[in-house]
Amino acid sequence: MPTPLKSVLLLGASGKLGRMVTALWPSYASTRYQLVPVCRSTGGRGVRWQPGMSHADLPRADAILALWGVTAGRETALDENVSLALAAQNLALNMGAKRVLHCSSMAIYPPGTTLKESTPAAPSTSYGQSKLRMERAVAQWHRQHPQGPASCLMRIGNIAGADSLFEAMKDSDSVTLDRFATGHSPRRSYISPTVFVRVLVGLLEVPVLPDCLNIAGNTSFEMHELTRAAGRAINWKTAPDDSIPEVTLCTELLSNTLPGVDLDDTAQDVIDGARASGVWA
Repeated sequence: MPTPLKSVLLLGASGKLGRMVTALWPSYASTRYQLVPVCRSTGGRGVRWQPGMSHADLPRADAILALWGVTAGRETALDENVSLALAAQNLALNMGAKRVLHCSSMAIYPPGTTLKESTPAAPSTSYGQSKLRMERAVAQWHRQHPQGPASCLMRIGNIAGADSLFEAMKDSDSVTLDRFATGHSPRRSYISPTVFVRVLVGLLEVPVLPDCLNIAGNTSFEMHELTRAAGRAINWKTAPDDSIPEVTLCTELLSNTLPGVDLDDTAQDVIDGARASGVWA
């Protein structure tokens, strides 16, 4: 008799990242995990559920992907990142799920290069500050529930197809990029959606789940490299004084945690992964 599939609830299925994961899941995880997309709004595809509703309205879950969140707006709106993370932890506790994967962000760090999980948080944006409050709230939740489900705060770099560069490329043949005095464009850590899904599956299976983890490919890219790989022309402008040349993540802990996941994408791999998600073309 075949082993039944484990059930994974995807909270935030109607968002851009949720739609990417839902589209790619059958190619990478459907033989081991049944993904249950969950949407807060009636317009999304999947089970409708939001905090305050009974968890009896949801199917059983072995794990939860908490990919929901707020990326822009006033501080009161961004504070929803805290309440949503706590709702995911409580949902897992009530349903008997064993682990929760949360979307945090590299925005909790100060600008810098090869930023490690041990780098002191110093967010420079309201969004980053809200994610730091979220992380601290989850840590407090675990202190209050020492036997509760495990969690991992995924400090995600730029996901190809979901960030501002890819938004600018989506419906245009050309993109305007900052150029610094060195002749370079901004360098950032990226991860392909296809690799991101592999990382999610790996974190569902790893015996010991890290409390927090940088999520990015091993190779960072200057934005002009990705723009050219996508076949777009570049319009250069002089970088303003406050533009940051480089913000990159150290992926040593991710590589050691998931040695079976190939994190060595090229610029073309990143573009191809974004296209494969069906959300960006």
